[in-house]
Amino acid sequence: LKQTIEQDFNSTVNKLTIAVYQVKKMKYPESFEQFDGVILPGSISSAYDEDPWIYKLKDVIRDELWSKKVPTLGVCFGHQILAQSMPGGNVKACPAGFQMGCRIMKVATTTTLISEEGEGSEISLLYSHGDHVESLPSMAKNIAGNNDVPVQMAAYFAEEETSPIFISLQAHPEYITENGPEVPTLRKL
Repeated sequence: LKQTIEQDFNSTVNKLTIAVYQVKKMKYPESFEQFDGVILPGSISSAYDEDPWIYKLKDVIRDELWSKKVPTLGVCFGHQILAQSMPGGNVKACPAGFQMGCRIMKVATTTTLISEEGEGSEISLLYSHGDHVESLPSMAKNIAGNNDVPVQMAAYFAEEETSPIFISLQAHPEYITENGPEVPTLRKL
């Protein structure tokens, strides 16, 4: 993810440039320094699969993104692979079964990352996943979850840091419902 700013007459226009890399084909940038951040999206694969590309991605997460403090957003599989990549994190099949549709997560801690209302406030988002983060690594903090999936959002902090390096969520914030949880008709934001 690389952000650039252009001048449009007398106003500032933010332009977002997204570079896509095929990690399943072992395609990565030569350096992450050229990017303002990284997005790790969803996948039909599992973070605990033993495919060579999964092992490589976990190495890149630890050795490049975490060690160089590259801001990273993990969504669904991205949420899971961030946890699985770091010592102490674990991902397994969701014991509550496949989660699909609109679900409510409760904020587990006082944070302004997602809600001004704080601990106990509820957020409704769309989900589509069969795995879940069973345990977070020690540098991660659980931000929100529910009874079926206790870790639905996490923030990863380096020592002495007050802002997270990684933020991840199990939900798909790129979609919203038009008809609520009863009829999961999706539309892109």
